[in-house]
Amino acid sequence: NTNTNTNTNINTNTNTNTHTDQLNVLMLFFDAVSRRHFHRKLKKTGRTLERLHREGKTKMFEFFRYHSVGFHTSPNTRAMFAGAFEDDDEDRYHAPPIWRSFRQQGYITGRADDHCEDWASTYDERAVPEIDHEMIAHACHPDFQSVDGGDGHGQFLGAYSITRRCLKGRSVASYNFEYMSAFINTYTPRDTPWFFLNTLLEGHEGTGEVLALLDAHVDDFLKGLSQEVLDTTAIFLVADHGLHMGLNYAFSTTGRIEQKAPVLMMLMPPKFIEKHPEIEREMIANTQKLVTAWDIFTTLNHILHLKDTQHTHT
Repeated sequence: NTNTNTNTNINTNTNTNTHTDQLNVLMLFFDAVSRRHFHRKLKKTGRTLERLHREGKTKMFEFFRYHSVGFHTSPNTRAMFAGAFEDDDEDRYHAPPIWRSFRQQGYITGRADDHCEDWASTYDERAVPEIDHEMIAHACHPDFQSVDGGDGHGQFLGAYSITRRCLKGRSVASYNFEYMSAFINTYTPRDTPWFFLNTLLEGHEGTGEVLALLDAHVDDFLKGLSQEVLDTTAIFLVADHGLHMGLNYAFSTTGRIEQKAPVLMMLMPPKFIEKHPEIEREMIANTQKLVTAWDIFTTLNHILHLKDTQHTHT
């Protein structure tokens, strides 16, 4: 059921509706990365985030008490992307993913994944593509993802590898960032808002070291964002849970705590925050409150319906 490439041609605008009062949404999703591990291994990225905030190019909010709602990807992403409860038999499958809602409201939607997995079919049993542009084919290439039996995952090959993850002489993640940048450049300047989800699996392995190989990619991408994009886009840097494998998790209390404390940051346009000071007040308060993936799902829906509300609570 894996949809390896619904539509990788992003040079054609597939939507003619205009909602210029809406924010774009960009989600950089890091599987299995705690807040502390994000700061350990993505140091260049951290410095760039601080600089963009300090220079007033964006408003950064880091949520220190963001907590996972389950052990692994399924319960956390089903809450985050579909607002669904994992143990609710009536709601376990077929809850529409959030990108379908954005698409129905006139957004151009896209996603890239460096894991050979279509989220909607794997976790939601949805067989119909509900996104405009999708790039997964590179992660399903047999030189990266094993096709010799099993589930394609191994210690030295594929999306859970403990070694550098390359395809045709390039980092597998570099294809994600190249595609995401092309998507953003195609729809900026814009006459329609857009939603893009970039899923990165470099944190999902037992040594905790592969994540550092993402640092240059994320840092270069953030540095390359134009002020126009920063002024019109809500950016999420988010994980589903912390690392749930390896020696640190298995043998230390700190590791088990980190598994429950994934990273969550939001970058918001300064002009938008100036226009809505009540949102800034609530976001600052929420950086020190317990928040979960269900709050992210609710926030995404609030962003989606900003034009319909006078007061938005994030």
